[in-house]
Amino acid sequence: MERARRGGYAAPMKLGPRQSRNPTGSSTISAPSRKLARRSELGETMSTSVAGDRIIDPMMAIANCTTRQRIVVVGTKSMELMMELHRRGYLLAAAAGNCGLPAGQYEVALVDWRRRTLHALDATLDWLDDFLAPRAELVIWLDAQKTAAKEALRAAVMKRGFVVLQGTDHPCGSVVLARRSQAVPVQQAA
Repeated sequence: MERARRGGYAAPMKLGPRQSRNPTGSSTISAPSRKLARRSELGETMSTSVAGDRIIDPMMAIANCTTRQRIVVVGTKSMELMMELHRRGYLLAAAAGNCGLPAGQYEVALVDWRRRTLHALDATLDWLDDFLAPRAELVIWLDAQKTAAKEALRAAVMKRGFVVLQGTDHPCGSVVLARRSQAVPVQQAA
């Protein structure tokens, strides 16, 4: 320190995690991120999912899930959607990254398939099949599609032993509800 004063150069300063040096050598504090954030009791910053709210509400409405059902969430934002479900009280929800080994343990699968191709959905449905119980429901959220694409989706789902029960269009996409064919009662002829 004494040498730093006599020599005319400043001693190196330790910077915090959000500080950086600008070209003049002084430190600056960077601006906080623009994401919506809230503070927990521990003072940690947790991001909230705004985009997830748009699709979670219609998906949960069509699936008619209870908080006691095991739910697996699949898609690019599966962790964020799972955290949103936990916040809403669905504590048995899991994302594709932490759902464990396939053992037919999930009763509902929520598939967020925005900005992805139907061809890629085939591989995901094949992977997801072993995780679903015999009476499982499958809820798929897609971008707004043309009629031909919706029919291709129905065919892909039916090929895997599911029956499409309901489909709804929303301003930001469409949602499809399917149930395994073993779980759908067969109507008897009168």
